Amino acid sequence: MNKKNFNNLGLQLLLQELYAWPQEPLTQEALLAKQDFAAWLENNFELDEAQLYDLRQASPAFLQEMGFSVADFLENRKPITLVKQPVLSAKSNGTGRGKLYEKTQKSTLTYIPEQGMLVSETLEISIGYLSEPLT
Repeated sequence: MNKKNFNNLGLQLLLQELYAWPQEPLTQEALLAKQDFAAWLENNFELDEAQLYDLRQASPAFLQEMGFSVADFLENRKPITLVKQPVLSAKSNGTGRGKLYEKTQKSTLTYIPEQGMLVSETLEISIGYLSEPLT
């Protein structure tokens, strides 16, 4: 499998490939994301030096939480989106300062008498930039 661009289109192309797999190899891929999320990202996406730096500086607890969430969504073939805000200033300058990472999981429960209960879940990963550095 070729590495994809690290943007939402690249993620959607990767998910399209993965979700076409039989369950067992998909479960194994999800386990890789869960065990070492940073390595899973590096193996599946083209990352530039600044992105690699940010990834290596990320909190282990953050990477673990992201790995658990992404693994669950992969294994269950649920939708994942990646939102990257444009860089508005040079505050980040490849050091990770001024960046904001957010994970939003949404679960929607719908009941239709003729169809019963429907549950849908989405995972959105956002990478943005703070207007001012945190102090």
